[in-house]
Amino acid sequence: MATTDDMREQIRRLESRFDGLQKKIDQLPTRADLSGFATRDDLVTFKDEIINNFRVLAEDAEESAKKAAEGFGATLDRIETGLADLNKRMATKFSDHDKALGNHSQRLVTLQRARGRSRRG
Repeated sequence: MATTDDMREQIRRLESRFDGLQKKIDQLPTRADLSGFATRDDLVTFKDEIINNFRVLAEDAEESAKKAAEGFGATLDRIETGLADLNKRMATKFSDHDKALGNHSQRLVTLQRARGRSRRG
């Protein structure tokens, strides 16, 4: 059986432990101390706002990318049309050039034949 002294010793140990716990509890912040900090609901609301903002930004980026692609496609179409027109003009010029050279060649042959006849004669 526990003696009176043993019981007093246990009570002193319990009091000592209680005092230690009380000091730790006194160091914890109160609700008033925490009033400036965000609550769980505040953090959930903040998270939702961030997600919504990200969605808006992603939609804007997607729209900008589509516009850029459309503009790029239109530019490529204009370049392609310009090159096709240039090819037609160059083909016409070379065709005219070939005709003129053919005509000059024919004249030279005719002149050389006439010259050769006049020297013989």
